[in-house]
Amino acid sequence: MEYNKNKLITDDGVNLVSQSLQEGQKVTFDAMIITDTPLPSDRQLSAMTVDNFKNVRKYPITNLKKGNNSVQPEAKLDNNGLTTDYPIHAIGLLAHVGESNSTLFGITQNSEGTPAIITKQSQTPYFITYDMAITVTNPDNYTATITPAGYVDQTTFDEEIGKIQTSIKNIDLSDAVKKANNYTNSVKDDLQHNIDTTNQRVDTVHDQLGGDIASAKSELSGQIGELSDKSLKFFSDKFVVNDFNNYDQTGIYPISGSTPNNHPNEEVPSWGYYGFLQVKNYSSGNAYQELYDLSGYNSGFRHPMFYRYRDVGNWHEWQTIATTDDTDKLSDKINDLSNNNPSIFAGWLQDGDDLFDLMEKEGTFFDFNKQLKNSPVNYTVWSKIIVDKNNGFTSMTWYDSSGNIFYINATGWPKNWNSWQRIVNNNDIAALSDRIDKAQEQIGSDIRDAEQRAKDDANKKIQFFNNETDAHNANLPAGTLKIVRG
Repeated sequence: MEYNKNKLITDDGVNLVSQSLQEGQKVTFDAMIITDTPLPSDRQLSAMTVDNFKNVRKYPITNLKKGNNSVQPEAKLDNNGLTTDYPIHAIGLLAHVGESNSTLFGITQNSEGTPAIITKQSQTPYFITYDMAITVTNPDNYTATITPAGYVDQTTFDEEIGKIQTSIKNIDLSDAVKKANNYTNSVKDDLQHNIDTTNQRVDTVHDQLGGDIASAKSELSGQIGELSDKSLKFFSDKFVVNDFNNYDQTGIYPISGSTPNNHPNEEVPSWGYYGFLQVKNYSSGNAYQELYDLSGYNSGFRHPMFYRYRDVGNWHEWQTIATTDDTDKLSDKINDLSNNNPSIFAGWLQDGDDLFDLMEKEGTFFDFNKQLKNSPVNYTVWSKIIVDKNNGFTSMTWYDSSGNIFYINATGWPKNWNSWQRIVNNNDIAALSDRIDKAQEQIGSDIRDAEQRAKDDANKKIQFFNNETDAHNANLPAGTLKIVRG
């Protein structure tokens, strides 16, 4: 164990010494405290306070020794009331000045090996005497509250007082007064020297500060001049007249009724532009222009603001600068599209829903094999139903997983749904075409059969003979034509 290597006066102790010197009062040692818990490792030893001592035991000061440059308050660290052994991890010295509260003046902690142990009390009292030697410049400025206090009888007290008074009377203070005066004069001379030296330093600093201020003013003035050269100036006498390309120097140029070349690609009214042109020149060949056309803004004829830039000597096309009016109009258009967009998902249909109840709704609805009222089909199927409302006209289109498409609209006032109409698709056209082809083939076959029957019938109604006798004797059905070959 070792308690002397890390011994020091705390920050609060230093403040007490300073307070003592300022108020002309002594530092009074009150007590010693110990802790069986290690001090916080993240805190400097000089910054410790009473609050850093845990499970504290407190002991009164029993003696105060003084040397030429030191004071040694002493305490007996006993085991009174201890039920377990108590390891001493740190020892603190409490002190105060005047009416101030007692605070941690000095501190030391075990720096080597196992800390000292105050053994628990069984039947034999036990104590460790510890004195904390502290180096100071003026030991007489320190005192202690000694406990227990001593008692003397009145006679002894009077005798001791008489001895003290006799000793005081016999003291020759003349030499001490002389030394004190000499010391005072020496202190005054040193103080005057320090004042003179301080004044010289103040004068030097003042001169240096004056030079720095003057230099800073000069530098600031130059920077202000440079900023002034780069700032936007309004050239009230330089109107934009012939060509926007001619204006590439930083500044603001007025425009009054002219229509310069290379203006924004738009229809320009006869009265020309009224407003101003703002130009920023960044470097050789690079510039930026903004055109503010106040006449266009006031008349509503065209857009009020445009910009373009030039790099490597080439001017780019004018671009329109959006205003709040533009964003408001765009927002209105978006809202119109959102509110009148039948492609927006409107919900899933359920069993028992009536399609005709969608009269006042809009959007795209879906159903998954649901029983729907007023459906164009009499079976359940996957379907998508689009309800479209446009300028008072309401229609509904049905698409299902079987490939069918039906359409219905609402007319009259109040509006009523008409009948579902099936829309022909490619499959329907192919089937119809096939039916037409088959019909044409059947008609062709029927015509050919008719022609053959006609020929057969014709052959039966006409008979040819080689002579009149044979023709006369032939017994033929009535209406048969007899022809004799010549």
